[in-house]
Amino acid sequence: MSAAEFIGRSLVLAVALLVLMRIVGKRLVGEVTAVDLVVGITVGTIAGSTAVSDKVPLWGGLLALLVWGAFEWVSVFLASRSPWFEQLVAGRSTPLVQEGQIELRNLRKAMMSESSLSSMLRVREVGNLADVKQAVLEPSGKLGVVKRRQPEPS
Repeated sequence: MSAAEFIGRSLVLAVALLVLMRIVGKRLVGEVTAVDLVVGITVGTIAGSTAVSDKVPLWGGLLALLVWGAFEWVSVFLASRSPWFEQLVAGRSTPLVQEGQIELRNLRKAMMSESSLSSMLRVREVGNLADVKQAVLEPSGKLGVVKRRQPEPS
């Protein structure tokens, strides 16, 4: 493959990826589900393979990108319409702290240590478990925290 062909294929695929990301939306870039991650890795692999190998025809790589983009779009569409499908592809939240008490069973299910939980709470500006009404590990891997209401000074 000549340098010009390599550059041309790379530019076509870069534009195709940008168009695909605009069509799929911000979800693939923001909160990532298992499906999003699989699609992202696969799309990158397809684009890279198509760009550097003349064994993969350019039209074949573009078609594969289109199919995977459609798969992502359909899975997001179905998840937005069906709670069952959303739970299947995204998972569900796991409560880690309830009323200032660590839910050790859920912490083990999430494969987290107490020190990891403490670190995540500090990032959320919580220094004391007693200040936490609820802390939930979201399907995205982020920690959602609801703090107890502080009595207003009189």
